[in-house]
Amino acid sequence: MPFENVRGIKDSVIVTNPPYGIRMGDRNELRSVYMNLGNFLKRRCTGSTAYIYFGSPDMVSWIGLRPSWRKSLKSGNLDGRLAKFVIY
Repeated sequence: MPFENVRGIKDSVIVTNPPYGIRMGDRNELRSVYMNLGNFLKRRCTGSTAYIYFGSPDMVSWIGLRPSWRKSLKSGNLDGRLAKFVIY
């Protein structure tokens, strides 16, 4: 189910691996997906903590939230980042 169809996730732990464009084509088109995910977290996930894997370090900023921490995490040939976001 797309996150846009979820009413909200309150006081929970959220783990997600959104698309990062390797197989989908132009990664710049994904910016709006990441911005929408960030807005969803801010507006509908209060009290939650989100762990998100990003396929590229520069994509972390696309979500529009400040991570509590980021860790380098390799997945195959990808030099990705795992980031933690505390949603108030």
